[in-house]
Amino acid sequence: RNLKRKNKMKTETLPNTLNKIREIAAASFSDSAVSSVTVSASFGDVVHSGSLVKGVGCSAGIVTGTARIIESLEDSAAMQRGDILLTHYTDPSWTTLMSLARGIVLVDGGILSHAAVVARELKIPCIVQLKETMSITSGSTITIDGTKGIVKIETLLED
Repeated sequence: RNLKRKNKMKTETLPNTLNKIREIAAASFSDSAVSSVTVSASFGDVVHSGSLVKGVGCSAGIVTGTARIIESLEDSAAMQRGDILLTHYTDPSWTTLMSLARGIVLVDGGILSHAAVVARELKIPCIVQLKETMSITSGSTITIDGTKGIVKIETLLED
C-alpha cells in the first residue's frame, strides 16, 4: 500500500520537476541575449548565438572557450590547449587529448563514462548526453556549466 502511494506521488510531481529544470536552466545565464532554452535537445534543432542547450552535468565548473569538434583521434591535431572538446564518446586512448581541454562535451556517455571520470580527475567541467552538439561548429565560442549541464553558445561560426 505505501509503495503504491509513493510511486503515485512521484509521477504526479514529474511535470513540476521538469518545469523547475526549465526555470533553473533559464536563470543560469541572466544574459538578455538568451533566446531559447532547450531542455531536451534533439538533432535538427536550430541553435544560434545566445542559445542554451541542456545536457547532463557530470563534472563541476564553468568555463568559456573555443569549441573544437573532434570526430576521431585522427582529427586530434586540430585540438589546441584550452579548447573545449566536443565529441561523441571517449575511451582511454583519448586521455592525452582530454588533458589539453578546458572542458569536455559529449553527445553520448553518462556520469560514470570515461570522459566524466577523467574530467573529474582533471578538475575540468564535463557535460554528457548533449545531443545538440552537432549544430555547434568548431571554432565557435561556448560557455559550459558542468554542474548544471548547460551549454551557452556565445558566438556561432558558420561552416
